[in-house]
Amino acid sequence: MKPISLGRGMGSLFKTCDCSRPTRCQHEYTIRYRSAAGRQTEEGGYVTQDDAKDALPKIYLAKKTKAAPAA
Repeated sequence: MKPISLGRGMGSLFKTCDCSRPTRCQHEYTIRYRSAAGRQTEEGGYVTQDDAKDALPKIYLAKKTKAAPAA
C-alpha cells in the first residue's frame, strides 16, 4: 500500500501486506517516523487507520518535549 503522508515532519502510515484491496483487508497499519535521535523508526500493530493517525501526533509531541532544552 502506498504510504499516507501526514503533516510535514509527522511521518507516514501504511500496510505491509500485498492484498489486492489493502484498505479493506484485516492487516494492521504501521507508522514510520523519525525518533528523537533522528533515526527512522517503524511501529506496527494499529488496527485502524484512525488509530495510526492518532498515534503519530502523540509521538511527535513526546519527541518535541523530550528534545526541548532545559533553561
